[in-house]
This record gives sequence, C-alpha cells and structure tokens, in this order.
Amino acid sequence: MIPRGADAPRPPRATGAPDDGSARFSSVGARALARSDALASLPDPVPGLGPGDASRRVRRRA
Repeated sequence: MIPRGADAPRPPRATGAPDDGSARFSSVGARALARSDALASLPDPVPGLGPGDASRRVRRRA
C-alpha cells in the first residue's frame, strides 16, 4: 500500500541544501535572506561608514 496524505514521503528540496526540516522559509523569505547575505558580503562603498550611511548622506544633500 502506498502511503498518502501526511504519511506520504516528501520529495527532496531543489535548493541543494540537505532536507533536515530546517528550511521553513517561504520562497520569498529565502530570496530576501539570500539577498541580505549577498549585500552583507559586498565591501563598503566608503571606508569607515556603516551600510546605508553613504546613501543617507546623499539623500540629505539633495
């Protein structure tokens, strides 16, 4: 007998990550998380300023 419903085996995720049940994010949340990780790995445009400081300064001047 083939298990169906809640007992059915789930297919592995296509993310390449091990399916240990820890990936509870929606696709939108996962995309936002990946984007924030990518932004955090970028170098600061102006050394000595934190992220967002340079853009705030430009907005104030305008």
